[in-house]
Amino acid sequence: MTAALSFAAATAVPAAAATTTFRIRSTGTLVAGGAAVRIGIVYKCPTTTEFASVTANVNEVVRRGRVAQGFAAVDDALKCDGRTHSLRIFVPVENGIAFRKGVAFAMGSLSACRGESCTNASAARTITIR
Repeated sequence: MTAALSFAAATAVPAAAATTTFRIRSTGTLVAGGAAVRIGIVYKCPTTTEFASVTANVNEVVRRGRVAQGFAAVDDALKCDGRTHSLRIFVPVENGIAFRKGVAFAMGSLSACRGESCTNASAARTITIR
C-alpha cells in the first residue's frame, strides 16, 4: 500500500508543476480616446519559470474597412508560482487608426521559460471594447 501511495504522489506533482495556461477576458476598455485598449488576461505558469513573457494583439474594424491594430508585450509584471493570476495589459494603437467602442479580435500568448526550455499557451477571441 505504501508503494502505491508513493507512486501516485510522484506522478501528480510534476504534471501540476508544469502547467502553463493563458486566457483573454471578454471585455476591454477604451483608453485615451482610442489610443489604446486595456485588456484583461488570466494566466498560470510553473514555479520553475526563470523568465516569462506575454504578447497581445488587438484588431478592430472601425469604419469602411479601416482596421485599428495594436500590439503589446509584457515581461516584468508576471508572477510564476503555479497559481492563477490576472493582469491588465495596455495595447496601444500601432498604425495610427484609433480604437473605438465595439467588437474587436484579440489574440495573445504566454511563454514561460527555464533555461532554453519553454512552455507556451495561447488564446484568441472576440472582445467587446467599452
